[in-house]
Amino acid sequence: MAFPKYKAMESLNPPRALILLMNGKPPLDEFERALRMKIERIVRDIMGDIPSMIESALESFKPVKRVAEGNFLVPESDIYIRDGNILAVIQIPGAQRDSIDIRVRDKVLEVEAGFSEDLAKRASDASIFRFRGYRCSLSLPKEVDPNLAKATYREGILLIELPIQKPKGVQVKIE
Repeated sequence: MAFPKYKAMESLNPPRALILLMNGKPPLDEFERALRMKIERIVRDIMGDIPSMIESALESFKPVKRVAEGNFLVPESDIYIRDGNILAVIQIPGAQRDSIDIRVRDKVLEVEAGFSEDLAKRASDASIFRFRGYRCSLSLPKEVDPNLAKATYREGILLIELPIQKPKGVQVKIE
């Protein structure tokens, strides 16, 4: 039996030749094509996800600006206890020393600070200066004596030392 289209098929047994003729291509070529299409689809799916994966990874490196009521930034802060004092470290870069307002009431430390007017004018297009300044309220882990509090501000860092209040014991008389 002669196959004009496929001379190489003359040596094949008749059932194999029929399979080839039915599909128009040898089975191995068909398998290779299907495999190639599947691999290409997988690669397309993966490549399609790469931009969104990169974007979400980059988002994690951006500093998050938390905004408080009144268009103030919430600064990064840390509170810990050392040597009978509560220490609060608050990052307020660009704040004007005279504008820093610190208040303590009911185990809450409140800090508000405005930006240096000179800095705001010199870098008026900077996104940070769209805000009015910094504001935060921090819960204190213990009662403090606000009258003995000390604060220092250097190079954009505000350090507040609050002495822990000694428990006031009250003697109870027996009737």
